[in-house]
Formats: sequence, structure tokens, C-alpha cells
Amino acid sequence: VNVPNERGADVEGVPHHASMLGQVVGMGDPAMGWSQYSQSMAMPHVLSSLVLMHATDESRRLAEWLATGNDNAVDADVALSDELLLPAHDERQRSGATFRVLPSKCFSSWKAGGAIAEAAKGFPGKPWYGDTYVSRAEDPNKILTTETFDSARGVVLRDGPIGDGDDNGNCAAIAPRDRRGPTPRALRYIAPPAGDFPVGCEAGLADLCKVVRKVAINRQVLVAVSNKNIFYMLGLYLDAVATANITNSIVVALDKDTAAWCRARGTPYYHRELTSLTGSTDNHATSGLKFRVLREFLSVGVSVLLSDVDIVWMRNPFGGSRKVVPSIKDDPERVHVDAPAIYGDSDVEGMTDGWDDVSAYGFEHAGAGGVPMRRIVARNSGLFYLAATKESLRMVSRLAERMSTERNTWDQTAYNEEQVWMWSSDRGAAGNGGPAPAGVSQRVMNYVCFENTKYLFRYMRYDKQLYDGAAGRSVRPVSVHVNYHPEKPQRMVTLIDQYIKGERDAISMWNWGEGTSFAKPCVARPKPEEEANLFGKSTFARRVTDRAAKVESGSWGGAKGLTFLKNGVLETPWGKGKWGVIPSSESDGEDRLFADFVSTQHMLQVASAGNDDATVEVRMTSTRCSDGQKVDVTL
Repeated sequence: VNVPNERGADVEGVPHHASMLGQVVGMGDPAMGWSQYSQSMAMPHVLSSLVLMHATDESRRLAEWLATGNDNAVDADVALSDELLLPAHDERQRSGATFRVLPSKCFSSWKAGGAIAEAAKGFPGKPWYGDTYVSRAEDPNKILTTETFDSARGVVLRDGPIGDGDDNGNCAAIAPRDRRGPTPRALRYIAPPAGDFPVGCEAGLADLCKVVRKVAINRQVLVAVSNKNIFYMLGLYLDAVATANITNSIVVALDKDTAAWCRARGTPYYHRELTSLTGSTDNHATSGLKFRVLREFLSVGVSVLLSDVDIVWMRNPFGGSRKVVPSIKDDPERVHVDAPAIYGDSDVEGMTDGWDDVSAYGFEHAGAGGVPMRRIVARNSGLFYLAATKESLRMVSRLAERMSTERNTWDQTAYNEEQVWMWSSDRGAAGNGGPAPAGVSQRVMNYVCFENTKYLFRYMRYDKQLYDGAAGRSVRPVSVHVNYHPEKPQRMVTLIDQYIKGERDAISMWNWGEGTSFAKPCVARPKPEEEANLFGKSTFARRVTDRAAKVESGSWGGAKGLTFLKNGVLETPWGKGKWGVIPSSESDGEDRLFADFVSTQHMLQVASAGNDDATVEVRMTSTRCSDGQKVDVTL
């Protein structure tokens, strides 16, 4: 592939600390279990007192915007740093100006001995959590306490609150007239919009061009890279893609078995066999191969929304009509038209691993010695959109080279480094030296619309403005990436059950860390000597006992012949069992019962508000402890 030359830098300047061009800052959140480790990127402030701005349109627009003072930044260093290093988000756009660090021997920060000039003393860092200036390194895990959702949530609720039917939030890209910030630079497309498409097909890419001609819509495609190890999950992924009516979807088949599987299913595919540096075919190794594939797609002029297969698609990110699912009772054939959720004003638009406004969109951080830095939680390398531009092509070409030569580099780390780390005149780019970076303009996706599962399970489903499980109301994201949890296909099934098949509050079965939310209380049982005391204290048990004395029997999942006896004996249509009270210490203080029969454990919860009147039917919900299946129980 003929990699385009770099654009060069629009702006050159001096960082607050000469030896810090960017750092990977790890975070440890033990409550998340399997995914407790996550990454963020931190870059020192660019000092506003010593800046060379070349006479480019990007520099001019950047200077005009900074002169307005409309960015609400705490100081000029932060304002300049954010414009040059951090991504656009929602209505906030960036100029796309590129940055390079001036030679450190000639130009330096304050009192660092620059031979030609030294910048004035930089502004001290003011952390995101308060007004006190920080003079020492900050605990990298402090960010884990932030829970600020107003910005992203406000975008989704711009048309009004979440309601019934398809009144489930607006994830469309904000109209250009409503955005703020410097006008973004024009994208430099590989295939000019008014010219031929696809291009470069004669360079060994005829097979790719054939499928792109057939599948691409508006020169855009959704692409998933897969091998034969994950057919079940690939099937779930494609089922959701079909329901969202994303017809411009392609699977890159990394082996013959996957190509045959796609062919039998009628799924458009591109057969491209590649081998990772280690020879492994596991998820991480396969993930690193995607940049070689993306280089080919971009080379023929098609823009790509790259998607891992552990993603459930619920809307068409490119825009288009889809049947409303689950269907509306009074209007089962209703069709909803989604406007595009892709902004299309940047070379790269990526999903974040962040969980709120602060973590996803950038914040102040004190590095070693109190060096003021701008920090942002990593964007996920399993979901991002690449416009088919020269800058995007250059970036994936660099990443493909790194993944084929750097044995211990995680593809997500490299993907983030290439976007935000500073380009040094002394040492090159990406920390360890190297050629000039691609100079991509960047945007981070709205995390309520393109959700990760830390946000979904830990925060969104408890946000009363976005979710009401009992009423069956929820914001409908464009996609959910099951990246934070090990039960990938299982959680995908639950998401499909709720958002596509209409099962109310199906996601409630999962803990926001590992495992199921009901696991601990569901299997907890009292000691024999505790049983009588627990019966006496439980309002729920008393209601059941009183009601059982009034009726001949109840029903379990519609099957009649259910009887609760005072001595804890349970009679069911399938045989005798035992019932009792789950210790409140094991159920977060909730009043719950257990019912065990035919070697299967169940947990009972009150499903309807009631009183002590034994003439009123008691409605309960049973959760089977082995798999979370729920059924209605009445007495």
C-alpha cells in the first residue's frame, strides 16, 4: 500500500515537561473483577506562552476560537492542550490542527535551559474534583469515583424523556449548526467524493472491491473480523445486525471455515487469511490483525465502522429505517427511521471505555512531581469509525507495522497512543521514537449511545432518567459492547432478549461486576437453628402463610398444584420440596424467600405491592439460581 506522506504540524510548541510526551496510566477497580484493570492516556499541558502557529487554515481557525474564550477552560494552557490533544465529542468539535514538540535543546519549559527561548511558567494543575491546586502525583484510581452524566445524557434526552414504544432517546449526530468550537478541517479522502469508487482495485484488492461494490452504502461499511473459534458469538452479532437493518455489513473471514460459514448463511464476507505475530488465534491476537485488514479497506476508498463481534447492534449507526422491536401492541408494523449517529467530521470516531462525562471526555490529572496533564480513559479498539482519508490510512498502516513487530504491545494501547501522544522533534512519536504520527483528527462517541458494559450494568440501568425496568422503559443505544465482562455470549443473549425480543428487565439478572446479580442471595440458606426466627421476622413469609391457609393451592409458571405449608414443606406439581426465608444479611436487607424442589434452587421476590389481607392474591417472581430464568408464581 502506498502510504501517504504526513501533513506536517500546524502548531509547534513546548510541553510542561520535556521528557513526558504521553503516558499510559493504568487503573485498578477490584469490584469489576475480571476487567478490574483498564487504561487511560495522559499528556502534559502544552504551554500557551511559547507557541509557533504555521499559516494554515487549521491554525487560523484554532486561534480564532481560542480568542473567543468560549471553551470554559480553566486557563489558556488547558484550552490549547484540549484543542490539540483531546477528541471532539457531541456538540464540541475540534479544529483538527496537528501538533509537534519544538526541539527541546532550543525551546524549553520554564527554567529548563532552552538555548533560544524558554516558556513562561505554566499554570498549575487544578483537578477535576476540586479547586485546590495539586503539587504532587495524583492517585490514578481517584477517577474511579466520578459519576457525572449530564453532558452525554442531555444529548440523548434532547427530544424529551424516555417513554413507551419507540420514545427511547435520540442518538443522532448533532446538526452542524448546533455544534460549537472551531470549524473542523476538511477530510482528505483517498477517493474524491465526486470521483470513481472503489479505487486501487488493481493492487491485489480485486476480491475486496467486488464485495465493497455490492455492499457499501454511501461508501461506508460495517466490518467485523472473525475466525472459526467464535461462530456462536458471530451468529448473535449478525442476528442483531439484521434486526437493526444494517445492510452494509461485511465479515472478514480469517480462515476457510469462517468463509464457508458466512457463505452458507448468506452473509457478505471478505476472505483474508492472516497470521498474528505469535501465531495465536485467540481474541487478542486476532484483534491485532484488524489494522492490516483496515489498511486494505481504506485503500480502496471505503470508510469503515470496525466492530468486534461481542457487540449487540440495536440501531443503524449510518441511519435508515428499521422495524420497531420489540413491537408495539397497537402498532406492530411500526417503522422507525434512525438519523446517522456517525458525525463524519473527523478521521477517527471511537467508542470509549469511560463511564461518565469526566472519564470519557477528558480531565485534569497531576502526574509525577505534580506535572499538570490532560488525561482521558482509553478509547476501545473494538469499535471505531475510520473515514477513508489519507490520515486514517497512515494511522492504520503504522498500527499494522507495530502489531507485526511489537510482540508485547496491546493493540488498544497502540491505537490510543497513535492518536494522542505528542510528536517529538527529538525522538519521533509513540514514546519510543518512530516516524511522524498520522495527524488524524479525532472524536469520541457518546457513551450513552455506544455503550460499554461497565456503563450499562453499573450506571445506566440505575439512572431513573434513562431506565425503568419495571415499566419496560429504557434508552435504546446504537450498540452495546460486552467488553468489561467475561460472560460475553451470555450477556449478549440477555441484551437481545430485552432490547430485541421484548423481555422486560432481562439485564437485571447480571451483576455489574462478574457473574449474576442474584447469585449470592439466591443460593443462601439459613442454618436450621435460624429458620423459626427468620419466619417470625419476615413479612413476606407471613403473607404467604396466611394466604396459603385461605386457598387450596397456587400456581408456578401457570402449573397449578402449589402449596406452602407452615412447617416449611412445599408441595409442587413436580413433587415435594422446601421453602423458607433467605437471611437478610445475604440479600442486602431485602425480604426474600427460597423454594427448593427437584434438586433445583429458586429465589422468590414479591412482584406486586400488597398488604396483610389474606384475601388478596400474592404475586411473586421466581428466579432459578442455576441460570436466572424467571417465572410468575401466584397464590
